[in-house]
Amino acid sequence: MQAYESREVRTRGPFTVNDVALKAYEIFAPGRGDDVRPEPSAFASHLRDAGDLFRSGSEQFGHGAGFVIAHYARDGNYLLASRWCGLNMLRHRVFTFAWKDSPAAIELAPLSMPDIIACVWELEVIKFERDQWVRTAMRDASGAPGAEALERYLGAAFAGAV
Repeated sequence: MQAYESREVRTRGPFTVNDVALKAYEIFAPGRGDDVRPEPSAFASHLRDAGDLFRSGSEQFGHGAGFVIAHYARDGNYLLASRWCGLNMLRHRVFTFAWKDSPAAIELAPLSMPDIIACVWELEVIKFERDQWVRTAMRDASGAPGAEALERYLGAAFAGAV
């Protein structure tokens, strides 16, 4: 077990997987901020095939927006992929990732413990995203966020440390 230490969060991206626009974040454990790492778009081809989360046309009530968090932790690299659906729900998957020769050639695998949602550092960014979704996409009572609301949501990004 480790004592809590603040971790740096950087915003990258956004990028698109199929028809879903994704904000991209990176979280760094102490000493990992200068690591060579993949561009967020390097995850796109893997996420296209990651179950039905980002498969084009797979989400009847999808809103074409979400976020990913690449966490460079002490015990490995984790990718959290999330997509808004049904106006007030978040679909979510957690993966581990690594690369051999180049950060552009990542290998992505589902987390071996599928009941884990996030760690304390990742939860802070998820909370920010929840708050932004409520402030932007859920402001209109029509039941579906319009293009302007999605643009406001995608334009708001977490800044700082967690």
